[in-house]
Amino acid sequence: MKLIQGVHVKPLKVIADERGYLMEMMRNDDPFFQRFGQSYVSVAYPGVVKGWHFHKVQTDHFVIVKGMMKVVLYDQREGSPTKGLINEFFMGERNPILVTIPPGVVHGMKGIGTEPAMLVNVPTETYKYDQPDEFRIVRRQKSAERNDPLAVIVAAVRIDFLRGAGFPGDDESGHGRSRSGAAITHDTA
Repeated sequence: MKLIQGVHVKPLKVIADERGYLMEMMRNDDPFFQRFGQSYVSVAYPGVVKGWHFHKVQTDHFVIVKGMMKVVLYDQREGSPTKGLINEFFMGERNPILVTIPPGVVHGMKGIGTEPAMLVNVPTETYKYDQPDEFRIVRRQKSAERNDPLAVIVAAVRIDFLRGAGFPGDDESGHGRSRSGAAITHDTA
């Protein structure tokens, strides 16, 4: 799979013995390591989609430590040599990897399987409650429209949970247009 520019995938090694197991996730000598901002856990229940947002400054480092998730990335960045590319990862206990998500890349995830899935993220920035670097994509167009180019993307890459999400161009006002021209906003609430 061709990766979006700035996306890195690190296979994680599980070291097991009779006591249990250990799995290193990220080290400060990893080639993609930039800095530590904070760490947090996010849980997705089976079938629940979380996301469709991007960051302007922050780089994310996702590891699924329990269960399985489908994580999808879309490169919306102007001037990126991989603009328009979609990467899809099935990650978790059955595929232990770390995925680095650079600023400007839209991302979302879906809990798959029958158990809740637990994601650990180690972003490069500390979350600022008064001014978050998180730009949610909110769609103001009926997803049933047949002339939506997003439907073609969805069919082409078999990402059934993308329905209803837009991929914006970003502008100074925090508003933009999806690829089909539908108005979108970056909702930080």
